Amino acid sequence: MITVTEGAAAKLKQMIEKMAPGSENAGIRLAIKAGGCSGFKYQWMVCSKIGFGDMEFNPHGVRIFVDPKTHDLFVKNMTVDFDERQLLTDGFVYTNPNAKSGCGCGDSFELKNRS
Repeated sequence: MITVTEGAAAKLKQMIEKMAPGSENAGIRLAIKAGGCSGFKYQWMVCSKIGFGDMEFNPHGVRIFVDPKTHDLFVKNMTVDFDERQLLTDGFVYTNPNAKSGCGCGDSFELKNRS
């Protein structure tokens, strides 16, 4: 499960409408990439349709696609908010219980050790 606030959902919808106007099947994929200051970086990508095996979340009417491995290892129980007052980032604020720490930009994180 991923929780997305109304503000974050509104921003994600804007991204989808800009990149895939008029597409009823379009959504946005949440992926985790190696990189950033802390080891892993959040990445949002507009997709024309859901991928095979993907999980789908529909908070506040926005379609979010996540592959099961990314969900289970990196973003399970995470909350995503959007704050336009953020100076260093695009405004997304991640509260991720899977993260050991994050960098100052708020866009990358270090994963907790799994035992």
